[in-house]
Amino acid sequence: MEFSGWTPFPMTVLSSDLQPTGNREGLHLGSVLDRMAVAMGETYPDSDPTARFVAGFVWETAVEYMHAGMSLDEAMGAAFRRYMIAIRGNVQTQVHLERDGIRATPDAFNPGVGEVESYKNSWRKMPAEQSDFEEKFWRWVCQECSYAYLLGVDTARWIVLWNRGNYKDVQGPVVMQATAKWTAAELVGNWKMVLNHAEARKR
Repeated sequence: MEFSGWTPFPMTVLSSDLQPTGNREGLHLGSVLDRMAVAMGETYPDSDPTARFVAGFVWETAVEYMHAGMSLDEAMGAAFRRYMIAIRGNVQTQVHLERDGIRATPDAFNPGVGEVESYKNSWRKMPAEQSDFEEKFWRWVCQECSYAYLLGVDTARWIVLWNRGNYKDVQGPVVMQATAKWTAAELVGNWKMVLNHAEARKR
């Protein structure tokens, strides 16, 4: 697997109702409070302020989802996917795939560049190295490799809201992206492994 490593994803800030936040009329309380924080010497050096806004708005939606019965992780994941689908207008969503009796639904597919897109929300530590990512997030890798195989492409892009950053120099929320590109042999090998486990599950 050819892995790009993590880079910041350029976010568009939308409120929890998926409306742009920069187009408000008049003076908003949030900007006054920002000014007050600066006057008091408060800073947030550990994370991207845009990512903090996004995390806050995602949380607002997640609270609604939890009230409806979802767990915290389910609610945060669903709320972040909802958010990403709203800002990624150039992608196809709800693509229903099926092969060898296995159904799959990727978060999104960008046909313009031939990439599967995966929107994840995680409280785990953002992995610094490819080996850490492949070992600790093997399920994400196997899942997106499978989607790529089913769609006939070789690349997937993860866009992840890492709620706690990397636990070191970035300790607050940050939205990062990374891509993986697989060879044809890797795509086929991954799908064969999925099929082997699917057969074992039937027994």
